[in-house]
Amino acid sequence: MGEKYTDDYQQDTLHPDLGCEVEQIAPVLSIAFEHLKNDVDNTCSVLGISTEPSKWTADDVKAWLLWTLRQYALPMISFDYFNMDGSVFVRLSEEDFQARAPQVNLQTNRVA
Repeated sequence: MGEKYTDDYQQDTLHPDLGCEVEQIAPVLSIAFEHLKNDVDNTCSVLGISTEPSKWTADDVKAWLLWTLRQYALPMISFDYFNMDGSVFVRLSEEDFQARAPQVNLQTNRVA
């Protein structure tokens, strides 16, 4: 998961937003992505669902959403707007997701 991302950024260039060389933060990004991947794998194991979201059933999508809402103390959403399998779910843009769950602000992780 993190290898492709960090490989793309193994350049000696200054990142305009961070004010540092990307090469210097690449190891940190790699560790962060590996941690994220482990968290996803552990969550999927607990929920008894595939670690590959595109293979999820509609029930798997709902289970993951419910776990995520509870884990981050987010408000409940209408699961009717997420009645889809994983192959459709993974193609949702941030805007699509936000339109289906406007009470959750994805930018700040707070209630809107």
